[in-house]
Formats: sequence, C-alpha cells, structure tokens
Amino acid sequence: MIFKEFSKLFLIVFILSLVPTYNLISYGEKASLIREEIGGEQISLVEVFLYIVVSTVVLLFLFKTKFGKLVIKLLELLMVFFSIFFLVSLWFLPLEINEELGFIASSLAVLARIKNMFRNEIAILAIGGVASLMGFFFSPSQSLLFLAILAIYDYIAVFKTKHMIELAKNISKEDLSFLVRKSYAKNYSPRLKEKEIERKREGLRKGEGKRKVIGFVEMGGGDFLVPAMLASSFLKIGFFYSFLIIIGTLAGLFVLERLLLRLRRPLPAIPILGGGIFLSLTLGYLISLLLKLI
Repeated sequence: MIFKEFSKLFLIVFILSLVPTYNLISYGEKASLIREEIGGEQISLVEVFLYIVVSTVVLLFLFKTKFGKLVIKLLELLMVFFSIFFLVSLWFLPLEINEELGFIASSLAVLARIKNMFRNEIAILAIGGVASLMGFFFSPSQSLLFLAILAIYDYIAVFKTKHMIELAKNISKEDLSFLVRKSYAKNYSPRLKEKEIERKREGLRKGEGKRKVIGFVEMGGGDFLVPAMLASSFLKIGFFYSFLIIIGTLAGLFVLERLLLRLRRPLPAIPILGGGIFLSLTLGYLISLLLKLI
C-alpha cells in the first residue's frame, strides 16, 4: 500500500519540479531575472540547512505557546502562496501572463487551505515549486552533499532526539500541509504480516466488511522535496541522471515499505531514499563507463 500510493505521489512531484527547471534552463534571460529577484547566482548550502534547523526549533516552540498555532497557520499560508506562485509561474514561463497565472493559482490554494481543503494536493504542488527552485540554484554536487547532510540530520532527529516525531504529530494534529497523508482501509494494517495483508485484501475484494478508515501513513514534505530537488539539479547535466534519481527514489521507497512492515515504528525516510539514489547513480555511472569502453 505504501509503495503503490506514495510512488504515484513521488512521480507527480518529480514531474512538477522538472518542468519548471527545464524552463529555467531553456529561457536564460528570464532565468537571470529570477536569479536577481531571489538573490544571486547560488544559494548557500549552510544557510539552507540552518534555516531548516531553526525553523524546526521555532515550530516546536510555537506549538507549545498560546497563539503559536495561529502563527503556524499563517506561516503555512505564506509557504503555500509563494511556493505555488513560483511553481505555476515557472511552469508557464514561456507565456507573458505566467506571473498572473501564478498569482491566481496561489491565491486559490491559500483560500482552500483557509478552509482546510485539499491538504495533500496543495502540499504536493508546494513541494514541486520549492524543489524546482532549489534544484535550479544548487549544483549537482551541492545537491548530493545536501542529501547526505539531511540524511544524517533526519536519522538523528528521528532516532536520537526524536524531535521530528514530535513535530510530525503536531503538524498532523493541526492538519497542516507540511506533510502528505494516505489513509488505511479497515482490513489493512502495516502491523500485519505480509501473508495476512494479502488475505485481508482478498477479503475486501470479495466484499467482506466495509472499508472504514482507521489509520494512516504520513511522509514529511522534505521526504518528497529532497529527491525532487536532486532530480531538478541533475537535469542541468542531462535527463539520464534525473531518471536514475527517480528510479533510485522508487527503489528506496520500496525498501522503506518493507522496513515499516517489519519494524512497525517511525523511520527516517531521507537516509533510505538517499541510499537508493546513491546506488542508482553509482550503477548508472558505471554502466555509462562500460558503454564508453565498448
């Protein structure tokens, strides 16, 4: 269930982020203007990582204060507006009205989130917008280094300090679009053994019982953003490498599902997805070398 459902979402995020990056690569003059508006040729890797750490600390603090939840909701709306604005305006970069389309789309998304509608859909769109920009500004080597740093941080945040688990619970409770959620049906549980899962699924197909939602699996926005950012960054040197990153991500997602079914506990996704990406890139590079020798 995890692999089937989330692999579709990952593929959507990859498409959403790769098209704007391709447009930025293709339309150099407009891309230069966007660089100037955002602030320079490159984004500092250290600054982005510190921003993530500080943002996490601030969010944890705000969840414990009286008016913190209201502030967090406003931050969510700002994130949604600017992320989707960039996504849509870059998707339609060749058009003269691309910014107008971006404004309309982002405004509609904000209105939807005010009414607590379309959490998953808006989260996916916002992730695509941020991933495309980060991928465009980061070099491939910077992207790989950023993945390695975040993998270590994710491991520590989930297994050691456990603050990422606390943050995810608070975000889920407030129904914010900082994560993506997929629900379980009544007769499906990651706690069951694989054979039992298949038996229960067969029972559902035969109409035994009603499909009532009793639980869900959640993945943070960063789990989607980092692979998409890498694919966008590597697009600058060729789609072949972006394709390898997509394959590696899906392989890592499959392993993540197996581990969740076996261990029955929250797991850091970025190290596992990153492992699949590194393996896929390495194998792809070795294959390309062999082809050159032949």
